[in-house]
Amino acid sequence: MFGQPKRFVEVHREGYAGGDLRILMDAETGVHYLCVVGMGPMSITPLLDDKGQPVISREE
Repeated sequence: MFGQPKRFVEVHREGYAGGDLRILMDAETGVHYLCVVGMGPMSITPLLDDKGQPVISREE
């Protein structure tokens, strides 16, 4: 576990009143997740494109 690369990488962070919106990427699958952190419970959901499909980064 220690010394291994991180599974989730933060690719974007944006502040708003009372918290943060973060986009995390799963380094193994490339799937992006929207994470809402604020005064209430934290929420996480897959980030979808305009066709309703998950946003996936493919590294060459």
